[in-house]
Amino acid sequence: MQHTFDNVQPGQTVCFRAGTYPLTVSSGYNQRLKNSGTSSSPITFTNYPGEVAIIHGNTLVAGAYVTFV
Repeated sequence: MQHTFDNVQPGQTVCFRAGTYPLTVSSGYNQRLKNSGTSSSPITFTNYPGEVAIIHGNTLVAGAYVTFV
């Protein structure tokens, strides 16, 4: 997850496959999303069509124009 968060660029859509993504850290945030999209090119995170992905953990979203659908 963190690798994806570190490399995603404005205008990109990240699709998660079905499953549970457990993120284990003893304290604080499990991952941090610092990258930002723009008003015309947001960053979007979503599931593959017909699939359900569960991200389990704490995520700090510090970027702007980021959407989880």
